[in-house]
Amino acid sequence: MSVKEVLLLGNENLYRVSEEVKYEEIEDVKNIVEDLHDTLIDFRKKYKAGRAIAAPQIEYYKRIIYMNINGLQKIFINPKLEFLDDEMIEVWDDCMCFPNLLVKVKRYNRCKIYYKDLDWKDHVMEVEGDLAELIQHEYDHLDGVLAVSRVIDDHSFKIKTMETKLPRKIGILGGISHESTIKYYELILKKYYELRGDYYYPEIIIYSLDFQKFTDFEDNGDKEGYVNYIMEGIHSLEKSGADFIIMSANSPHSVYDEVKNLTALPMISIVEAVGERAKEKGLKKILLLGIKYTMENGFYENYLKQFGIDVIIPSEEERILINDIIFDELTIGVFHNNSKEKLINIIKKYDVDGVILGCTELPLIINEDDLEIEVLNTVELHVNKALMYSLRME
Repeated sequence: MSVKEVLLLGNENLYRVSEEVKYEEIEDVKNIVEDLHDTLIDFRKKYKAGRAIAAPQIEYYKRIIYMNINGLQKIFINPKLEFLDDEMIEVWDDCMCFPNLLVKVKRYNRCKIYYKDLDWKDHVMEVEGDLAELIQHEYDHLDGVLAVSRVIDDHSFKIKTMETKLPRKIGILGGISHESTIKYYELILKKYYELRGDYYYPEIIIYSLDFQKFTDFEDNGDKEGYVNYIMEGIHSLEKSGADFIIMSANSPHSVYDEVKNLTALPMISIVEAVGERAKEKGLKKILLLGIKYTMENGFYENYLKQFGIDVIIPSEEERILINDIIFDELTIGVFHNNSKEKLINIIKKYDVDGVILGCTELPLIINEDDLEIEVLNTVELHVNKALMYSLRME
């Protein structure tokens, strides 16, 4: 097939309501899907964006959506949406019909989409978050509705200059430990691909600290040496061209305010990312797990109290056990089932509605499927916030 011209904002045909596909038209639909694919890939090469396209955007006025994410293609024929609750999210939305413009809109956070495939079989898919927003955006095209019609207010427009199109370069202060640093790197790229479906990854610079030297400063209570050593890494990232910094561990966030004031670059805080999710989920009492330094330093408690959230710390005996599991096992890639059971038993002992995995190695052994309460995976929350900032979607 071929690359088609995408209708641009201002073209009256974008406001046409598309017709449902009939069974006898399915062979024509296959040709349309090929055009949708070719056009989407061509757009992606030019703009380094684009995950889905609706048929009316290239002047096929049939109810067809083509999606290409994670290397997988999905075709939605005659889709229908069902919103699962009233929870809304705000996002900066873009569109192939106005590639140089961003608009802030509200969308439902969760929905179901009912549709037929190219074999005329019925399917239903439940989606949430960014994917739900994408589905709603493309579905609007079928009804002749553009995202510019759904802007929140008069201040919800932003031009995408060449600068805003390019991802910000991520500087990772790593080595604390190597296991968590690897996880950060993998997760950033994985989540980018899930979001965009291409390989135009943000550029990433990693500065790896000496883990023993780093932990010695913590154990000796040498705050000045601790800050100075962290700043050595941050200054190296500055000189290497990073646009912003993330520290790939919880414990250095005990001096986040100090180091933030010593660099000209923006920094993304893991504690703030956790606080935002805890507030969003309405949590009131949270158990904090981590190394002894993190559990005893108080920086999580001090930050979360502004949201009316109480942070509970395990007993001294439990803190020692958790600390030993982290340093003697997780930081070197060793995972024992009995250690996992001990950690889960500690969590279940406390009357809380959530738990902070306040060490970036803990998600390597515990996940949300292990517990019935809210699990705040600090690595994932931190990576999500950093990636959104890198892609200028904050």
